[in-house]
Amino acid sequence: MSFSMDWVIIIVSIISLLVIGCLAYFGFILHRRRFPYQFPHEFLRDLAHAYGRPPDPNLIQGI
Repeated sequence: MSFSMDWVIIIVSIISLLVIGCLAYFGFILHRRRFPYQFPHEFLRDLAHAYGRPPDPNLIQGI
């Protein structure tokens, strides 16, 4: 029995949605979790926490 192209598209779409859903769910869980890792330098910590905000002029002053 051969599958028609419609069934292939439906199956691939469902698998893709499941994968994207799992990645989004686990990404959210990992983002909310507090890791004990400390940044070795304040500059790296400031860069990591500046995501989604306008750049701080003090961080890019020497560029």
